[in-house]
Amino acid sequence: MRKELVDELQNQLGEGHLVRAKSGRQVGVERTSLTTVLDWLIERSEANDLTGKAAEGLKSIVEGDAWRSALPIYTQENQGRQVSGYTKLKPLQLFHTPSSRSDYRSDVYEELTSGRVVIMDLHLGPDSVVRKLSESLASYVMQKQTEVFTSGDNPPQIQVVIEEAHNLFSNAKYKDDLDVWVRLAKEASKLQIGMIYATQEVTGVAHQVLANTKNWVVAHLNNTREVNELARFYDFKAFSDSIISHEDKGYVRLKTMSSPFIIPVHIDKYGRALVNEGRAAAGDPPLSEEGEHRAV
Repeated sequence: MRKELVDELQNQLGEGHLVRAKSGRQVGVERTSLTTVLDWLIERSEANDLTGKAAEGLKSIVEGDAWRSALPIYTQENQGRQVSGYTKLKPLQLFHTPSSRSDYRSDVYEELTSGRVVIMDLHLGPDSVVRKLSESLASYVMQKQTEVFTSGDNPPQIQVVIEEAHNLFSNAKYKDDLDVWVRLAKEASKLQIGMIYATQEVTGVAHQVLANTKNWVVAHLNNTREVNELARFYDFKAFSDSIISHEDKGYVRLKTMSSPFIIPVHIDKYGRALVNEGRAAAGDPPLSEEGEHRAV
């Protein structure tokens, strides 16, 4: 805003609504004063009662494309007709909170680079919103890692865990090099991003992704078609019958990058005893009950 318009606004509404920059025309509006400031600008434009430089400053705002495009959203009126305006955004209200003060993506990335585990629960809400949130987060993580990589430093190690991978790495999607999940599968290794993906539909995952998977944890599958697809990799064919017939909890066939063989193993249930066993091996004190909740 021009200085004269800011002066007039503060003269009529009082101090505390705006934050003025030390130089230039950048003006911040306090969150709680947003509607007050907008209403004042609209009223002054309709009354046409400002003069001089203040009037010129207001005119430069209200005749701009940005103001004209945004105004119907706020007033719910466009060229004399009633429009839905901001009510179009009401379904998104559940996904926002007035207490938020930062970008969730930067918060997540900071936690990850600090060595913490971040769980994103995205199973609720419209698919379009959930898809946008997850894709935006994945793209942000890759962007930040790329910035570190191209600066000549080693990016911090990050592990990404993805469920229902057949929805993200289908054969059709794998042809789209602009898809963020495809980019993650193709480029993540050099950016120090490891990926764990889970699926019950092996046939739904692109062959290129399966061929580049180094570690396999195979539990029960009840479909010969899925098992036959799995049998194309390493020597899983030898375990086809047991993969279909055995449903023991925790029983898996394990193929790791460091081992040339597939090994049938039984995975222990995760809990405090298992954690403390690992901590004892590392020379760390046992985890207390309070610490167990934090670890979970």
